Amino acid sequence: MRAAQDDLTAGEQLAVADPSFSAELPELHCRVVELTHRLTELSRALDTNGLDNALLEITAVRDDIDSCYFTADLARIYERFAESRGWRTEILETRSLGYHWTHVTLSIAGRSGTWPAFEFESGLHQARRYSFDGPPGRIVKVAAEVLAYPECRWWTTSHLDPKDIRIDQYNYGRSCCGNGSRGAVRLTHLPTGITADSEGAYTRAPSRQRAMELLSARLSAVTEGRARTAQYGRLRTNSATDHIRPLGL
Repeated sequence: MRAAQDDLTAGEQLAVADPSFSAELPELHCRVVELTHRLTELSRALDTNGLDNALLEITAVRDDIDSCYFTADLARIYERFAESRGWRTEILETRSLGYHWTHVTLSIAGRSGTWPAFEFESGLHQARRYSFDGPPGRIVKVAAEVLAYPECRWWTTSHLDPKDIRIDQYNYGRSCCGNGSRGAVRLTHLPTGITADSEGAYTRAPSRQRAMELLSARLSAVTEGRARTAQYGRLRTNSATDHIRPLGL
């Protein structure tokens, strides 16, 4: 690859001095493009998470109405993007301020894996928009933190010691018939303090299984250095050195 780029650079310099060398430039350029594509394919083949599904955690930076609306908008953007690709989106857990989300965890699954599409989504996302909770026409800056990590297939629940997990069961909402409550489960990994909730199922057995998978994915993300333990217990302190991705709505 480096030799082909050096040949192309030398050919361009010679073509300036002698135009007869310009005939060889298209062939050298095609060679560089071909080697670039091959190098990209080889790099993707080395990614052990290339066939894994993606988990996205979206957290409002501040507990106000505008930040909560922005968090919900980001979740809808990811849901629509997944829908356009034919992927399935599942809401695993939420935290609310009144009727508005302050935190939401999304699972985006596809037949051939969705992680490569969301690999670089982690970071702070901000936008400038009209305030929902203030004088009409006031423009405010809102931000939300996105944490993306793969749902690793090789990391199974066998890595977890049942003695290190505390299971809390609670009721979340009511069933469609109005005669029962939806079963929700919260798992806490005692050595690290990482928690995982599951609220989607109407019985506790599927909720416990899904929460165990989410807890395994979070522990795997910490092990691989994609996230810190503190990010799952509380929102980390934002600093001026954080990478902020602007997003216009």
